[in-house]
Amino acid sequence: MTREIITNIKYCFVNNINMTDIGSLMKSASKMSIETAMLDEIFLDAAKDLVKDEVKNYIMKKIDSDPELKKEITEAIRLYMEAKIGEFYAGLKLTKSVSELSYDLIPKDIKEKLGKELQDLFEKNIMKIVENSF
Repeated sequence: MTREIITNIKYCFVNNINMTDIGSLMKSASKMSIETAMLDEIFLDAAKDLVKDEVKNYIMKKIDSDPELKKEITEAIRLYMEAKIGEFYAGLKLTKSVSELSYDLIPKDIKEKLGKELQDLFEKNIMKIVENSF
């Protein structure tokens, strides 16, 4: 690709072709390089996916051939999922507690306004849901 660009530039100088034409040649060569790189990336990603699939198949065969290992992995995944759900629940409780604390810190007159605004907002949205349900 680079040799072709140099040849084209030499041709331009020998034949008194202006710099605008050289710029156009450089742009088109650059675009071709980008397109080629993108194509290479697509093929590389596809090859990586094929390797991943082969590794997954190999691992699954090993797991399926050993019932005790399969049972152990299944139990570990169950424990992991329970831990993740517990983590989510703890975050939810913490968010609720912080929200209650924040609400307690709001002055009374603003709480009343906020309460009214939230009530109006929920009423409107609930009415939309009810209307769309029937």
